[in-house]
Amino acid sequence: MSEWKKIGCAVDFSDPARLALAEAVEQARRTGAEVVLVHVHVPPPANPSDVIISPAEIARMSADEMERTLAGWRADAEKLLGRAVSTATLVGDPAGEIVRWAREHGPDLLVLGTHGRKGIRRFILGSVAERVLREAPCPVLVARARVPGEAGEVAAEAANYA
Repeated sequence: MSEWKKIGCAVDFSDPARLALAEAVEQARRTGAEVVLVHVHVPPPANPSDVIISPAEIARMSADEMERTLAGWRADAEKLLGRAVSTATLVGDPAGEIVRWAREHGPDLLVLGTHGRKGIRRFILGSVAERVLREAPCPVLVARARVPGEAGEVAAEAANYA
């Protein structure tokens, strides 16, 4: 087994991120690694003509809600792992910020979920997981729900694109 000391787990508060969290915790249990939950906050675009409150107020409310949600995810992770879990909150493009964080903080493994979008939705929305796989400086484990007909509940695909 790898000598992982630090595992970064990207969370966007989605169901695939829950799978990633479970996988990161399992890997941390096996290796004794530290877990860092990494969340990238993407501020909502504000069109002043569409809102009654100021864009600054919208950003503050959104950031407060994000911090409360992330604290809940950290509590869940700590309960599953049985020890402290840290967090990192970033702002910007999710894939770019996750890769930047990995370069600056040197995790031994990144774990993230994938929404499994296909076709035009993937083309338009892009794939955070795919971009992180291509650009990350460390191994990346992508957790996804199994499609009907596959064995087991979770598929985990590991790739090293260092």
